[in-house]
Amino acid sequence: PHPPEAMTNAPLAEIRGRFLLEGGAPAAGADVWLEGELHEARADIFGLPGEWTAPSGVAGADGGFSLRFDPPRAFHYEFGARAEGHVTVYWDVEPEPGAVIDLGTFTLERGATIAGRLVDASGTPILGGDWYVGIDASVPDVGDGRLQPYRLFADVDPAPGAFRRENIPSGACEITAVHPSNEIESLKLQLRSGEERTVDLVVPDHQPHDPTRLSVTASWTPDPMRGPAPENVRLRGDDGREWTASAGSHSTSFAFEGLPPGHFTLEIADPSFEPWS
Repeated sequence: PHPPEAMTNAPLAEIRGRFLLEGGAPAAGADVWLEGELHEARADIFGLPGEWTAPSGVAGADGGFSLRFDPPRAFHYEFGARAEGHVTVYWDVEPEPGAVIDLGTFTLERGATIAGRLVDASGTPILGGDWYVGIDASVPDVGDGRLQPYRLFADVDPAPGAFRRENIPSGACEITAVHPSNEIESLKLQLRSGEERTVDLVVPDHQPHDPTRLSVTASWTPDPMRGPAPENVRLRGDDGREWTASAGSHSTSFAFEGLPPGHFTLEIADPSFEPWS
């Protein structure tokens, strides 16, 4: 366990700067905030902080902002800012007591929008299921300290098979459709600031929902790409009948085929892991 942080009367830290919109107008009312996360190595040195409220605020009429706060030294920090219709930006910051971090003047980018559908090889919308879309955007590193890379997510409405994501950075991006059964398909795009793009994301190998099939994903928390062996993942029905999983598309996905209606118990008994059911 870490010791408690020693009480000090250290001066406040400050993060300040000014945000503009494209065209040069002040980003008045833009939200700004600081997030802190415990850093184990720093906690060993400085101890655990007491109750702490992360500071937040809004930019003034001229787009300027200032957050003044007492930073627990056991934390690692990210500073974020957003304005309606614009790309959210983050900086990796290390505020020390009494220090001033001046981010200068920064222009917020109008966000692009992707609206689309998931379709099969024939162009028919894929309806139902727990699909989501991941968007990996390429944010150019211009040496201003912003965090890289940039990943966003969008839920897929199962009724029309449609998705929509706003405030995406301009430039190259890749959108990926993901389902628990591990059907994945990607599409690469080049977006412009403020553009709205409509796309069909084709999943050519999509199979309609099979009510006799159960898909399972099981992984080890420290290594999400490591899972149990398929022969150690079993399903038992209320009547005592057992099914052994078949391997999915990667090492943490499994499937059971041809299941009758009923209630089942899932068991994982792999010698590399603790038993689970």
